[in-house]
Amino acid sequence: MFLALRAPTTAVFRDFVLLSVIYGAFSMLRVKLPGGTRISAAYPVLFAALINRGPLAGMAMILPGMVARAYVLGDSPLYIFYTFGQVCISCFVASKAYLLTGAQIGHTVLPVGLFSLLVAGLGFDVSNVGFAQGRVVLQYGGNWLKRWWYALFEERGVVMPVYHALGLTAALLYQDRGLLGLGLACLPVAGLHVFFRLQAEFSETKRLAETDRLTQVYNYRYLAQWLQQEFPPATEASRPQSVLWVDVDELKGINDTHGHGAGNEALRYVADVLKANTRQTDTVVRYGGDEFVVVLPDLGADEARRVVERVHGALDSEPFSYGGHELNLGLSIGTASYPGDAQTPQELLTASDRAMYQIKQVKRMSGATRLAE
Repeated sequence: MFLALRAPTTAVFRDFVLLSVIYGAFSMLRVKLPGGTRISAAYPVLFAALINRGPLAGMAMILPGMVARAYVLGDSPLYIFYTFGQVCISCFVASKAYLLTGAQIGHTVLPVGLFSLLVAGLGFDVSNVGFAQGRVVLQYGGNWLKRWWYALFEERGVVMPVYHALGLTAALLYQDRGLLGLGLACLPVAGLHVFFRLQAEFSETKRLAETDRLTQVYNYRYLAQWLQQEFPPATEASRPQSVLWVDVDELKGINDTHGHGAGNEALRYVADVLKANTRQTDTVVRYGGDEFVVVLPDLGADEARRVVERVHGALDSEPFSYGGHELNLGLSIGTASYPGDAQTPQELLTASDRAMYQIKQVKRMSGATRLAE
């Protein structure tokens, strides 16, 4: 019997059923973080069972909950199968890490036992996140190691450390007070789940409000907030700031000749090129229509011009194509920098817009000259 041998058979079965029910109920409580990772509130319950009943108990306990989740949440059988294996392996890794510290299943002695609990939690988390990101890489591609590192240390913020603390608390209360103690530990888990879920929903709502739906870059609303909040501190610290004003050439011709679907793809292409050739600290914004604005913090005029050259080089190396045809698509990019060209955010935008317009006028004049010849 994989449960504690000292417990009567009826008590063992009762605990197993109740643990399965609690885990199944809490596994329905999932939070989707802004980066896409889903966190389940069932972790403290699973960790408490793992530490007090052993890895086989944890593995058996999660199966009914996962089957129920397939019906209630509509998870695919393949997803359930993969997740079940992922959690089973993570339970095995965590229990081995726990035992290697000299601890015994069901006998955590404080305060020295805290180290064993922390090692077990770390072992579970490292393994679980690794397999979860493996599934993401199989589905969407990408570098597994980078995704694993990002998910483990950056994306989840304070959510998982809090869940880990509750998992340790649940394990100790379950050992000391049985299912009653576990139930007491579950109350703050449910409360925190509601808090994290509301926080995640607020973040998603804010992201959607600040994001252009077509190109998935920021919109004018975000640009206005960014310039109002970030520009003054930069000027006080005498740090350079540059802005690129980007206008898509020939977009109307593409729309008229190939349809608005081609025009939309052209705008997405330009947004991708701008994001790929700027830093993560830079801000790419669709200002409206066929115009984009790129804010370059801490870059002066010379560095901004190098960014422009990099963007034009990317367009030349990978021209835009639609429906199997390469289409004529160019960019007119004006630059302006603080403090040389402007002193305020609005002046900086106006100066970059004016510079873009001058470049566009030069292009039109050179085109007219070639036609005359």
